[in-house]
Parts: sequence; structure tokens; C-alpha cells
Amino acid sequence: MLIVLCVDVNVKVLDKLIKRKNIVNYIKAQRLSRFGHVQRMPDIKTVKKIFNWKALTKRSQGRPKYEWEDNIKQDICQMKIKNWIACAQDRGKWKEVVEKAKTFSN
Repeated sequence: MLIVLCVDVNVKVLDKLIKRKNIVNYIKAQRLSRFGHVQRMPDIKTVKKIFNWKALTKRSQGRPKYEWEDNIKQDICQMKIKNWIACAQDRGKWKEVVEKAKTFSN
């Protein structure tokens, strides 16, 4: 009973948070929004340094894990955004991309 109640409350909170929008598109739009924010940061910011950092060691054997940047590039390719680097630097244009992602369908 308690588990069902918690799940019901979580679903209600999620519905209130995303206002009955498609959750996949909502997550994609949030990810693109954050990406644009990081791209506009000056290079001296710690977050930007971490984003641009590449590991010196090799990955473990097996299928490579998806990274956040891989998901972003996949989203950009699906939406067929040309010249996304310049677009991310312009806050107005990038906001249009994020809004487009909210209603995008494959």
C-alpha cells in the first residue's frame, strides 16, 4: 500500500512539474538548454573545463558507455540543426532550438 501511494504521489509531482508534456521531449529540451548554457560559458569556468576534459586512460572493454555529449550530438543530428556551435553561442537562436525540441517528433 505504501509503495503504491509513493508511486502515485511521484506521478502527480511529475505531472505537475512537466505539465503533461512528453517526458522524452522534456528531458531532451532540458539537456539542450544546459548544453547551450555550458557552451556560452567562458573557458576559464570550472564547468566548461570539466566538459572539455578528456580522460588520459582507456575505457574498459566492452560496449562504450554513452556520455552526455553523445546524447547531445544525437539530439542535434535528429533535429537536423546546422551550424549548432554558432547557434549555441546566440542565446535567442538556441532558445528556439530548445523550444523546437519540446515539440519534436521523430
